[in-house]
Amino acid sequence: MNSLSHDRFARQGWGLLLVLLLSGCSVLETQPDRTAEQKMPQQEVKRLLAQPYIDPLTDYLKQHRRDAQRRSVLKSVAVERDRRCEQVAQRYAQRAKTDTVLSRYRKGYEYSCPEQVKAFAELVVKAQNSRQPEPASDLEHRTAAVAAIELATRDDKAAANECYLLAQIHNHADAISACSVPARSGDLKAQRALADSLTALQRFDEARGWLLKAAQQHDIQAQIRLAEMSLNAQTGAADPAQAWAWYRQAGDAAQAASLEAGLTPQQRQQALQRVRKQLDAGH
Repeated sequence: MNSLSHDRFARQGWGLLLVLLLSGCSVLETQPDRTAEQKMPQQEVKRLLAQPYIDPLTDYLKQHRRDAQRRSVLKSVAVERDRRCEQVAQRYAQRAKTDTVLSRYRKGYEYSCPEQVKAFAELVVKAQNSRQPEPASDLEHRTAAVAAIELATRDDKAAANECYLLAQIHNHADAISACSVPARSGDLKAQRALADSLTALQRFDEARGWLLKAAQQHDIQAQIRLAEMSLNAQTGAADPAQAWAWYRQAGDAAQAASLEAGLTPQQRQQALQRVRKQLDAGH
């Protein structure tokens, strides 16, 4: 009798253990893929940060502000949004403190950068309150020509600074417009910024033209960029010989040496002649 009860208990015990094991396997098999879920916000943020505008960053922060899973990526987005707002603030700091400029600032950036817009508004009020008419004696000694030159210089500097900042925050469409005037005036940094924005929009032939203008003014960075364009086939077929010649012209001996072994003396000589001809065309 005792033996029978023992056998029955053993069978039931093993059966219960089997049920528990199978249930555990079922639970394990139905666990969601947390790794994939964690990667999704990171991929979203990567695409978000690649675009040049500020408002989409603010939209993302507002949409997911209660999502604990996105806490770390939300911090990255907030830091980038604030960085872009500060760059815009630097750009507007170069502009006149007037109601017209303030209105434009509010229209474009108050949604994402309210603190920076508020600070500029305070500067406008301060400027309006502190303006005093210039003494007549000083006005008499300033000719119209001198005043015009000073105004033009300030405008040119403001336009150039706007160009640099727009290119830096990857607002390429506006950068192309802002950089055109200082680039035509011979500003090397504006010419490179314009070329970078044109390249980002895959307008490679136009970009090469502006880089060449800078290279003709002995700008080494532009000459290196021309070498890279030749090597990467951005304006036609890849041309290692032309790239070698631009690197050599720029004084980048290491890059030139890395290409030299694959070129014949005739190829190198012809490439140098083409580069020198392009440089001489600017004089």
